[in-house]
Amino acid sequence: MGKSQPWHIYRFAMKVGFAAICSGSIVNGLKQFLCPVGYWRFPVLGVVDQVLREHSFNSPWILDIGSPKLLSIYLAAKYRGVVHATDIQDKNIFGRYAAEFKSYNSTFGASGDYRVSLQDARQLEFDNNTFDIVYSLSVIEHIPNGGDSKAMTEIERVLKPGGLAIIEVPYASECYNTFTEESVYEREYNGQPLFYQRHYDDESLQQRLISASCLVLLWKRYFAERLPFEHYWGKIPDLCKVPFLWMEAIISAINHVQFTGFQAMHLYVRKHCGANAILLLQKPNK
Repeated sequence: MGKSQPWHIYRFAMKVGFAAICSGSIVNGLKQFLCPVGYWRFPVLGVVDQVLREHSFNSPWILDIGSPKLLSIYLAAKYRGVVHATDIQDKNIFGRYAAEFKSYNSTFGASGDYRVSLQDARQLEFDNNTFDIVYSLSVIEHIPNGGDSKAMTEIERVLKPGGLAIIEVPYASECYNTFTEESVYEREYNGQPLFYQRHYDDESLQQRLISASCLVLLWKRYFAERLPFEHYWGKIPDLCKVPFLWMEAIISAINHVQFTGFQAMHLYVRKHCGANAILLLQKPNK
């Protein structure tokens, strides 16, 4: 599978922003229009879209677990199945994202079924064997303790036999955790450092995600930066970055490179360069 440059999703994101502005949601619409697709989101969205194009699903049932919601809106509009977009606490899924799908539908026309709900990935409220596709992008790594493995068992449970799971997490040559001294998602800061996220290596990918889920690994891909853009971009105040946010996807297309083997990636990655891993897994037919 070759590297996919999802400029069609970039254009779709701008249309979502334009539709939101037309419907009266000026601030959210401008945010979406001015920053259609973020730096790390750009290569990953192309991978997810390519997976769906390469596997024929008739009116698929799709579950988004906590991922950035642009993709769920896109999938609902394009594949015309049922898309459940979930989050553990972000009530914007009701006030913003459901409204954005509705405004896009009103402006450009989309016949998909888009549903939103507050869900904990460790204890999903869906029945067994419900979804053709489950994806979770930049989410699993934030679940503390053994919650990432628990989430993977839930993903396996709600997938139909033969269904696919797409998981993206930060990657490093050796697994490590980072902590923060502020509230994180549903967890309130109480004076003690709180777990923020985990960077996986190949051993922890296998043990915590793949083996824990009992899903079959179809392939594993790595994305890494050619140059450490994110390390320095993150130091710039947000307000100063606003006029240049539209460029993040362009820089991503130039600066990210895809690998299929971790040895090659380790030889390539330079100091301060970020990397992530994307897993495509399948539930066995029983």
